[in-house]
Amino acid sequence: MLRYCLLICCIFAVMSAAANLRSDINNTAAPVFDLADLNSEASINLQDYRGKVVYVDFWASSCFACRLSFPFLNKLQAEYAEQGFEIVAVNTDSVKQDALSFLEKYPLNYAVGWDQSGRWAKEYQVNALPTGFLLDETGKIRLVHLGFSPRHEAFLIAHVEKLLAEKIE
Repeated sequence: MLRYCLLICCIFAVMSAAANLRSDINNTAAPVFDLADLNSEASINLQDYRGKVVYVDFWASSCFACRLSFPFLNKLQAEYAEQGFEIVAVNTDSVKQDALSFLEKYPLNYAVGWDQSGRWAKEYQVNALPTGFLLDETGKIRLVHLGFSPRHEAFLIAHVEKLLAEKIE
């Protein structure tokens, strides 16, 4: 019985990991957004990040997995920033204060844009939160990652390192 349970758990884990990826928009140009910065009067334009490897992270204050992803993404940003890596968070809350309250509990060390109308979440075909888009230095989507679990950390690090290595070559 224990072996059967372990087998079912393994199958579920593999299916879950596979379900966390989308390949239908890989190698397409990422839509270039211009969003209000959630923390200031400035704006965040994705075009300003050309030449860097960028992880665009769509999230909302109601997203439990986002709470898990923020500490990891903060570390990722800090570790790879000097190599030309940036993270841009895109909040999808319709009420700004919801996002700001969330960020007080779970602060970020990178840019946070506000997609109040949901326009950019639709452009990127975001159907689950968090959803991350890893872009190469030309702005092409190279990886789409749905959801977050600590078991995804090594996978995401490997993809970031791969794109940074390509950038250097």
